[in-house]
Amino acid sequence: MRKAAFRRFLTLQALILCTVAALPVLYLALPRAVVISPYVENDTQRTHHQYQYEEHADNHFAYLWKSEVSNPASSQKFIFLEIAAANDSQPEQTAAATFRSQTNCGSKKEQLPTYPSQFEAICQRVSGFDTGDFRNLSHTHFSLSQRTPAAFNFSQKADFMRQNYNFKYFFEAGSDGKRDERFAEKSSTPKNPQAPPNHDLSTSNKSLRALIKAWSQFCREQHISWWLAHGTLLGWQWNTRILPWDTDLDIQMTVRELLHVAARFNQTLLNSRFLVDVSPSIVVRSAQAYSAIDARLIDTKTGYLMDITGLAFLDGSEDTVVCKKPHAYQLTDILPLHETVFEGVKVWRPHAALRILKEEYGEAALVSTTYRPSTISRIYKWNDGGNEWIAS
Repeated sequence: MRKAAFRRFLTLQALILCTVAALPVLYLALPRAVVISPYVENDTQRTHHQYQYEEHADNHFAYLWKSEVSNPASSQKFIFLEIAAANDSQPEQTAAATFRSQTNCGSKKEQLPTYPSQFEAICQRVSGFDTGDFRNLSHTHFSLSQRTPAAFNFSQKADFMRQNYNFKYFFEAGSDGKRDERFAEKSSTPKNPQAPPNHDLSTSNKSLRALIKAWSQFCREQHISWWLAHGTLLGWQWNTRILPWDTDLDIQMTVRELLHVAARFNQTLLNSRFLVDVSPSIVVRSAQAYSAIDARLIDTKTGYLMDITGLAFLDGSEDTVVCKKPHAYQLTDILPLHETVFEGVKVWRPHAALRILKEEYGEAALVSTTYRPSTISRIYKWNDGGNEWIAS
């Protein structure tokens, strides 16, 4: 009797010791909220409305005069967001509605006429990436008339001249412009614009994966809607990964979400590393050659970045949404957003992702199993067994 009780005591003691030893491991494994802090540069804390004008004044005005003389857009009518005071606008509709539904793929507009036999396999593959959650956004998210977000510090009057003359805000390093010049390693970014890009693909891939994971968690915690775009969406289509030769990320959001990111988080760091940087030209929604990118999330350790562009209705149409590149999309191709997985984290993608990719890159980009990047002296081949691109 005593021996049995003693054994039970030893067993309980061992269980308690194991539990106590496991607590630090369990604590470290728990997801932590993204830490948001002010961006401090040269011992000076930036505010929402302070920009790098002074640092790059010569470059800015060089672009200004160049655009005034040679840019066709300079003779066009500029389209601006109309930002009204909250009490002067209509009540805000529900920001987003998330629901579950059967994942669908394979509508006529998404099909690949040139590769009909491969279309079904592609559909089956990408449908397996989705979680089954959908999100719909109000049309007001894309409107040119928006309410003033809380703490909005953008000065439309002060920035009008820069906006009107196609002001360039972001400056990139390297001949391919895939890194922010403030944070890129100087030895890896030759000043000669004709020099081939110089990337350590292992470093860039690691940096971009850290960027998308921080951004995904940040947006989930702050209830910000966004979705994958361009080459990032193409990488998702293959295997939910960044294309191994890709050295930047691309996402899109509505102009309403863009304004709120600017108002609440511009010039802040996520996890003391990733800089949220918004261009003052976001109020201009017509095409701008030098200000097509509305905002960026930048890895301050490497300079690698994620381009963020806003979509809006132009010319009174509520069927088509446009960015400043300009890329135009049918609204029904964007909404509802599908929740899916990319680099191991939950993200959102546009409704008709295959149609959007087909129109931007051509059908071959969705099926061709050999690819030779123009900027890298390697050939990549798709390995079905390993579900990955392999360099040869």
